[in-house]
Amino acid sequence: MLNLSFDDAFEMCALVAPLRNVNVGDFIEKPIEDQHRIRNAFFSNALEFMELCGLHIDTGVMNVNVGAYTDGSGARLVELSNAFFFSDVCRGKVDLFAALMADFGYEHQEATVSVEHLHYGDPACNAIEYRIYLNHTKGVDVLVKNSGIGNLSFNDRKQSFHILADKDAAQDKVLSLLRKIKEIGAYRDYVEMPVRCRYFDILLRRKIYASCLENRDDLFALVNKGIEGASQKGREANFNRLLSYIRTAV
Repeated sequence: MLNLSFDDAFEMCALVAPLRNVNVGDFIEKPIEDQHRIRNAFFSNALEFMELCGLHIDTGVMNVNVGAYTDGSGARLVELSNAFFFSDVCRGKVDLFAALMADFGYEHQEATVSVEHLHYGDPACNAIEYRIYLNHTKGVDVLVKNSGIGNLSFNDRKQSFHILADKDAAQDKVLSLLRKIKEIGAYRDYVEMPVRCRYFDILLRRKIYASCLENRDDLFALVNKGIEGASQKGREANFNRLLSYIRTAV
């Protein structure tokens, strides 16, 4: 059986970075032409994989975030990351998209993440997403830097911090940060959401790809679920392109 779910989710996102181990400052120092070339290539690849995975491009919302995370050695990296949001979508399609973007988005990534927003009480919950919305950002960067929170992202367009953490693992730190943000008058709103996170490291990706190649009929059914208007010839052409990428990644 294919190691991807055919079940639908009411909202999911895939978190992907175009560059590996490149700080925001280093990226900004690149010539503008190089920045545009990298962004254009990355989003072009994202649109192609949305199509090949059977995702509706017109419902995929792409946000550019500044994300910070602590790697296995304890080093802290601040990088550009991208969140691709999908509503009322087949869970397996987003998981496959996240896996493929790790290998083919732009630079090869150690891992990507899919996040599924759940209803409260759902037993599939394995993490909490905290969102802190701001009135202003003055002084907030210092508070965040000193918060001890390892993995978070900032969305400039929405003026919000998004924090992903294991259930209860970071709650005290988040509440402490929230209190300090209120003290400087930057607080606007706060939301906690139960989520299901899946991390697509290289080992999981290889298992998924192997399962895809062994269960091609299931894969074809998955990526074509809910797709209307495409000809059989067009579906087969897209599917063969998808298989070509998967074979390359294995």
